[in-house]
Amino acid sequence: MTALTATVAEARNNFSRIAEQVNRSGREVIVFRHSKPWVKISPIGSEETEAEFEDVMDAVIARGLADYEAGNYVVGSEAARAEVERRAGAHG
Repeated sequence: MTALTATVAEARNNFSRIAEQVNRSGREVIVFRHSKPWVKISPIGSEETEAEFEDVMDAVIARGLADYEAGNYVVGSEAARAEVERRAGAHG
């Protein structure tokens, strides 16, 4: 199955539609910037992805409790975003 493609402008203007199509079809979309592949939008659904999500959320909860007890208040999606960015930095 070949990947679909979109430009950055198309992806920005039609993200909801593209994400729905990716989720429904299982086909990834390669987004091009300046005529070069830039990012990939791909479906989530494997057990490995679910395990990774649970791992991240467990870490978010643990860190959130520790931060709260230390008087640091990071809430909602900002806490999850910080954990994902921390993990991405550790891999790169």
